[in-house]
Amino acid sequence: SKSRRASTDPIRGRAPEPAVDLTAALSTPAQCVAGWAVACVALACAAWRAPWWWLRQPGSVHVLCGAVVILLGLWQLRAGIGGGPWLHLLGATALTLMFSWQFALLGCAVLVFGSAATGHGDFASAGLNFTLSGLLPVAFSYGFTRLIERVFAPHFFIYVFVTAFLG
Repeated sequence: SKSRRASTDPIRGRAPEPAVDLTAALSTPAQCVAGWAVACVALACAAWRAPWWWLRQPGSVHVLCGAVVILLGLWQLRAGIGGGPWLHLLGATALTLMFSWQFALLGCAVLVFGSAATGHGDFASAGLNFTLSGLLPVAFSYGFTRLIERVFAPHFFIYVFVTAFLG
């Protein structure tokens, strides 16, 4: 039918993947306030504990900002890997492994607010979106990395094959 064709992706022949962004219409005001509270506490902790000296090294600011801009573009495209994990979660993990959890959280905040500013989501639920697509993946990736560092000897191949692929 005509309505069926309009709601499917012409390339894949199936309905498009749902967006990760939650809107204020999909959540209660209490959930939005709780998301903002958790986001503010997490961002304050990240800003307080961030290794700001790292940004003084030549090129480090460019790498961090470049990674955030590339991920913002991918988030705007709603890119995913074949019905599997969204690049929101993989991007947050990549930021964690590349820049530490503090800069990963700050970068995810820029991504969420940048998405809301460009019309993908709204500011009322931005705290909840940050908590679900930024804070949780970063916390999981950082915890998994710390666990692997305690269990295995520090070795490059352990980092690449265990931490990066499984984390």
